[in-house]
Amino acid sequence: MIPCDVVAHASVCAVSEEVRQLRQGLLLPSGERLPAAFMKQAEDQTIVAMAAVAEAMRRHGHIESSFSAWGVIGAPRFLGRVAMVAAIEKMRVEGAWGISPHLIPHRLLHALSGAISLAFKIHGPNFGVGGGPSGVSEALLTAAAMLEGARLPGLWVVMTGFDPEPDTRATQAGVSWRCSALALALVAARTDWQGLRLHVGGTHVRPGGGATVCPATLESTLDLMAKLAGSDSTGVRLHAFGDGICFESVGVGRDSPLPPSPANNARSGSVSTVRAGAEKPW
Repeated sequence: MIPCDVVAHASVCAVSEEVRQLRQGLLLPSGERLPAAFMKQAEDQTIVAMAAVAEAMRRHGHIESSFSAWGVIGAPRFLGRVAMVAAIEKMRVEGAWGISPHLIPHRLLHALSGAISLAFKIHGPNFGVGGGPSGVSEALLTAAAMLEGARLPGLWVVMTGFDPEPDTRATQAGVSWRCSALALALVAARTDWQGLRLHVGGTHVRPGGGATVCPATLESTLDLMAKLAGSDSTGVRLHAFGDGICFESVGVGRDSPLPPSPANNARSGSVSTVRAGAEKPW
């Protein structure tokens, strides 16, 4: 079992119109704004992912340079699925000349982590993991393995997806959808940490003794962040997923819950954020 401390986390949920607004120029924690040209070709999940990372940094008072030596793991769910369907239909009509050369590079599995690395000046390793429904479990397992042995100071793990998945048979014009992203800043576990901790590997059970069979999906992880951050003295302090992944609140007494979080609104259909955990720097 490998423990990792969650030193920052935030989520963003945005509908189609809000993603278009973010695409015009995302404000970074340093006060700079990403140019629209950088965002123009990016996939929608990539846009929301960068917004989640920016919010997590901003809530803890850090700028991009704080993470220059970190790594990035991206776990998008069906990245580029809708765009590729539309592109194939267009190619049937117009041929290869009707397809932009930017389409493929921005919709590969590694495109999301690469864009985050460039936008936030993160120079450590970055790559995509998963790509499907099990991407959350695969990303967290990969992160725990990379942090073992102190080979990296930390990792950003960013998970994204649509809820529900857009219908590729629907006419794209005027169709609204919702995209969510969860960004976790992870470091190797420390003895004096107070806040959220991730455990990967082994078999976990609830405090009451009942095993948990809920899979680690983007939606279930978002719900868990809200539960752990906003629980009262009788709330849940540990939650285990059925695939060997466990989140818990450590170093916080049952009468001293973590700070309240607006995370219960994180999937309400508008841009919103999850309250970060303890404000302790790493």
